[in-house]
Amino acid sequence: MLPQLMNPDNFKDSSNRSLIDYIMDNVLSITQLTKTSDFNKIKAQILNGLTVLFIDKCSEALIMETRGFEKRNIDRPITEQVVKGSQEGFTENLRTNITLLRRIIKNEKLITEIIPTGSYNAPIV
Repeated sequence: MLPQLMNPDNFKDSSNRSLIDYIMDNVLSITQLTKTSDFNKIKAQILNGLTVLFIDKCSEALIMETRGFEKRNIDRPITEQVVKGSQEGFTENLRTNITLLRRIIKNEKLITEIIPTGSYNAPIV
């Protein structure tokens, strides 16, 4: 969608129609587009993994279905069984695991921070 939005040739015929309507009808080839001005709905859709396009000086935004989830789900660990506590095991990389968590916990107050810990150890010569 970004190449379509960045190509100035796609906007040559944008007459005095609303820019957001023109983008929906003529620029983007995504079939699942929704136009809204309700910010609470926009926040909920972002937390659900959808993409939102905001345009300067437009009172509405475009919500686009662009989700792509990992094939594997969070599953019980086979090698490390626990009796009490969490039954989930993450097998993907950190960013993918955060995405999997966000798919389950849809709350705007869930904040993730990546903080480096430790230090680089130089090889002993």
